[in-house]
Amino acid sequence: MKNPYFLSEREDALMEENATNAWQLLLLTIMESIRARKDKVHAVLDVGCHWGGLLFRMVEILNASELYGIEPLQTARAEAVKRLGKLRKRGLTFGIFSEREWSSIPVEHIDLVVCHEAIHLIDRDELMRHIALVLRPGGKAYIVTSCHTESKYWMGHLRPKVIKRHRRRIVDHSPFQICQAAMDQGLRVSFRPLFPYGWISYESEREAGLSSARKVMEHHYRDILVFRITKPT
Repeated sequence: MKNPYFLSEREDALMEENATNAWQLLLLTIMESIRARKDKVHAVLDVGCHWGGLLFRMVEILNASELYGIEPLQTARAEAVKRLGKLRKRGLTFGIFSEREWSSIPVEHIDLVVCHEAIHLIDRDELMRHIALVLRPGGKAYIVTSCHTESKYWMGHLRPKVIKRHRRRIVDHSPFQICQAAMDQGLRVSFRPLFPYGWISYESEREAGLSSARKVMEHHYRDILVFRITKPT
């Protein structure tokens, strides 16, 4: 089956490889909160889970025992089921669902929701309604995005490229619109750059729209945001 989201299986694999550094920083950010509050994470949900790579890492790092994923692409869901199926022998349970199957996720059951670089494909109000429904009281969601209207690199270079190359419908969000959508559902929200420091891996094709090291650093250290969303107890 032709993948309408990416041009080839190689692109799917490359996307996951490129996400590895961001996933590591996101998990470190989550661990900071868990240790500070002595939280426990059992049930996790990844919105836009693709091949399940981030879910797999949450088992290793967070000791999650119930894994849920929302993924619109059938071929990616199949890969995620294949990968996560290897964890059944460890007593873990999982379910990977389409965007039309949110009702398959138990209400007020999820300890942690993540959404990495997928919100530009999702209606923010609908997403926040679902998050508010499935999160347990005191649970948290972390949304990472560089694809927002305050990013010059996204608006001027990547957004037109994604629309032209992949024929995708893009949903525009400003950072404050994301915050307001969460607050409209009674959720608390804060945000910060995902990359406060660290090495930048230069990828010539990906960074083709950035003409200097300064602009690359501005994009990584300023444009890539992580939103922490909490459901009050």
